[in-house]
Amino acid sequence: MMTQEPAPPALVSEIDAARLLGVSVHTVRRWRVAGRGPVFARLGDRLIRYSIADIEQWLASRRRFKAA
Repeated sequence: MMTQEPAPPALVSEIDAARLLGVSVHTVRRWRVAGRGPVFARLGDRLIRYSIADIEQWLASRRRFKAA
């Protein structure tokens, strides 16, 4: 029986990350520079990619519940 290797994480561009987060690309870039946004990968000198799983995890870590 062959073991299946896990699929690599789905990576998206800054534009797609901004759409998923509901903010502008400028905001995503400001967060990245300030170290406040989701984890990102730099591929080469300029190419920035975000893992969908990392975006979801970052969003989940910012959820706040209103006290009753």
